[in-house]
Amino acid sequence: HIGRLVAEKSQLNYVDQEIIDEVARRLGVDAQQAARQVEQTTGTVGHILEAIQSSNPFALNYRTFFGPNLAQAQSKELAYFRLTQKVLLELATQGNAVIVGRGSQFLLHNAPRTLHIYVFAPLPYRIENVMKHFQLDYTHAVELIEQRDYEFDAYERHFYGADRHQPSFYHLLINTSLFSFDLSASLIQQALPVAKEIG
Repeated sequence: HIGRLVAEKSQLNYVDQEIIDEVARRLGVDAQQAARQVEQTTGTVGHILEAIQSSNPFALNYRTFFGPNLAQAQSKELAYFRLTQKVLLELATQGNAVIVGRGSQFLLHNAPRTLHIYVFAPLPYRIENVMKHFQLDYTHAVELIEQRDYEFDAYERHFYGADRHQPSFYHLLINTSLFSFDLSASLIQQALPVAKEIG
C-alpha cells in the first residue's frame, strides 16, 4: 500500500480505516460509550497510537455493530461517526501522520499543513491487480471492486454529502497505472515539504 510505504520511508504514523474500525471495536464502542468519548478530549489518540504500534495483527472478525432496532442503529452509527471524526482530528492535530480514508479529505479539507492525495487507476488496471492479488477470476474481481467502491462512496455521501472522486479536494493526483507503488510513494515523499506551506 502506497500510504504505508510513505509512512515507513518518512517515519510517520500510519492510520487507515481498518485501524480506526479495529480500535473502536477494541474499545467496545456502543452508542453511550462513543458519545462519552466524543465529549472527552484525552485518551483516544493514545489508544490509536498503541494499536498502530502493536506488533500483533488485527483480527478481522468484526462484531455486528448495528442492532435490530433502526433508531438504536442510527444512534450507534452517528456516535461511531463522531468518534471516528474525533480520532482523525486529534491525529491530524498531532501531525506526522499518513491518514487513509474515512472521509478525512473532507473533514480536514481546510486544515493547515495537510497534503491531500488522490491515488487512482483505470478500472481495467484495477481489475487485473485484484485478480492477481486475491487470486480471483474476472467476475469476482469486478464484484469485489464494485462492492468496495459502493461502500466507500456511500459512507462519504451519507456523512459528508460529497464525492470522493472530485479533484478539487486534493493537492496531488497519482495514476498508479503509470507510476508503480514505489515511485508513487517517492513522489509523495518529495511533495511532503509543500504541506508546510498549506493553510
